[in-house]
Amino acid sequence: MTDDAMVITFVDPIPTEETTSVYVWYDAEPKEGLYFRTRELGYAGGDEHVWTQGETHEARHWYPSFDYPNGRFT
Repeated sequence: MTDDAMVITFVDPIPTEETTSVYVWYDAEPKEGLYFRTRELGYAGGDEHVWTQGETHEARHWYPSFDYPNGRFT
């Protein structure tokens, strides 16, 4: 992990015809902008996913951004 990226290096290369899984644990405060649906959180199995609510006011909570829609650039 660096200030710019998360780099994942496997011990052995993964052949292109195979699949593998990577698990990432994510935590931020406040808990806004990036949402998880998992069985562990009480959601139905088979519908696990992550979604974002970046739009106009929550993006800054999960990635560095200029998140002010009334700010104008000229």
